[in-house]
Amino acid sequence: MTGRLFPRPWPEAPRRVLAGAATVLGAVLATAPVAAGPPPEAGAVEGGQWRQGTAGGHYRIRVERVGFEHVSCRVEIAWIATAGGRGAPREVDRVPFAEVSNGFWSCGPETVSLQPRTARLTVQATHAYAGQQRTFTALLEGPGRYRCLDCAVP
Repeated sequence: MTGRLFPRPWPEAPRRVLAGAATVLGAVLATAPVAAGPPPEAGAVEGGQWRQGTAGGHYRIRVERVGFEHVSCRVEIAWIATAGGRGAPREVDRVPFAEVSNGFWSCGPETVSLQPRTARLTVQATHAYAGQQRTFTALLEGPGRYRCLDCAVP
C-alpha cells in the first residue's frame, strides 16, 4: 500500500470525457423548453346585437380554461363594432365576466350560450373544489356594461 486512501485515481482520459459529457448535457438541458403544464384551452361564442347612439355591433364571449390540478375558467365579454362595409370589425371594449372568472368556477366554450335577441349570456359552471353546479346569467348592454341577474352568493 502506498498510503493513499484509494489505490489509484482514475486515469486522466476518462475524467476528461466525463467532464466534457457533463458540460454538453448541462448546455442541452439549459436550452430545452420547460413545459409548465398543458396549454390553456380557449373558445369563443359570437352573436347578439348592441347599439349605442349611431354605433353598433355584436358580442364575442371568450372562454379560457386555466390552471392545472383544479381547472377554472376565465370568461371575457367583448363588444365588436360592425364596420358597415368600411373596413374590418374592431373591438370597442372588453371586460371579464367577473362573477365567474374571479372564483374557482370551471366552464368551457361548450357550457356558454348567448341568446341573440335578448343578449342574455348563460354560463353553466362547476365549482373546482366543491363540485357544486351553478348557472350564471347576465344581460349584456352597451360597451363595457352587463348586468348579472343571478350572481349573488348562494
